[in-house]
Amino acid sequence: MTFSQKAVLVAAMAVVLGFAFGMVPAMAATQDRACANDVKQFCSDVQPGRSNVMQCLREHQADLSAACKDRIQEAQTRAQETRQACQSDAAKFCADVSAGRGGVLRCLRQHESELSAECKASLPQVRPHRAPQQ
Repeated sequence: MTFSQKAVLVAAMAVVLGFAFGMVPAMAATQDRACANDVKQFCSDVQPGRSNVMQCLREHQADLSAACKDRIQEAQTRAQETRQACQSDAAKFCADVSAGRGGVLRCLRQHESELSAECKASLPQVRPHRAPQQ
């Protein structure tokens, strides 16, 4: 697996672990490969982790493909909807959890049986892990 493939994989895994609640919603952009070519073109030398790839995409926002820009906007909209739908649940169950790196989302998942129906419905669905193509 090449370094750039690892970068895309790390970003996609971070999405699965929780792009909402403090994580950069643009991370979802790599989930459906809409931004894979953009990552390869502009961010192939970026060290994966700590949202470095997403920071790179933000720095190259004017140069991104239309599909990638659309995917980032879509992810940001979904993240905002989830934040709004789960605001009271997050305050109730996860007040002591720091925002960022998916902590609030993990907390909400731990309390999934106790969440409001609106919050449950808005949580990102966890997709099964796919092995990288060779």
